[in-house]
Formats: sequence, C-alpha cells, structure tokens
Amino acid sequence: MIFFCIPQVKDQIYKLSKKSSYKNLNTELFDFFDGINNGNNSYHGKRLNCSSPNPFIKKRIEGRGGFRIYYYIIEINDSLFLTALHPKVGKLGKSNLSKDEIKSAQKRFKENYENRNYFKITLDRKKKELNFKMVTTQS
Repeated sequence: MIFFCIPQVKDQIYKLSKKSSYKNLNTELFDFFDGINNGNNSYHGKRLNCSSPNPFIKKRIEGRGGFRIYYYIIEINDSLFLTALHPKVGKLGKSNLSKDEIKSAQKRFKENYENRNYFKITLDRKKKELNFKMVTTQS
C-alpha cells in the first residue's frame, strides 16, 4: 500500500510532535503504516461512509489515550490518504471530531486530491521515521 497525507495533516503532525505531550506521534504513525505493510488490516477501524467505494475510516492508535486518525483508502491504486488526526488526551485532546469537522476533513481531502496537492509518506526503517515528499503533476 502507498501512503499519502494532505498538507494540513503534515503540518499537524509536525506541530504536535514538537510538544512533549505528543512526542510519540511519529513513532505511532510509523508503527501504524509499517503494520499495514506487514499485513495488518488497513480496514480495521470504524468505517464512516458505508455506501462509498472508497472507505473513510476512523481509527485509534496507541490505545485509549493516544491519537485518532481518519483516512481514505483508494482501492483502485492501493493508496491510503491520511486526512485528519488529533490527540485524545492533553491540552489539544478530544475524543472525536465533530460531524462538521469530519465533513470539513473530507472536503479538504477531495480538494487536495483533485489538485494533486498532497504528500507521499515513506518509511525510514533505520531511523524509524516518516518522510514526506510533495506529489507533483509529473509524479
């Protein structure tokens, strides 16, 4: 599976990982993506759009007090697009996104996807880090 995220999510990952309360975010995301590459089910989570051919999934990572991620799976090209995330605890924590926030995340994804304005995420296994590369129309 190929992993991507919209710019707003990349910015949020960067911003959150700078805070000591959320410094493990990169590791948790790395483990999530690496787990999918090693056979874990990318559909494991709550599907929020049952009638769509491209599942939009809400998933908890790092247990109860960790993070919540929201992503689309585009089956036709074996891709996962991270469209929103938030911590579940701490100063910036919340249990879930509201319906309006979810709709907004879906709208941002569609706009960014149509304009090819997103980042490809690759895994650096030696450093256990995520690498982001902007996708261009030539890619």
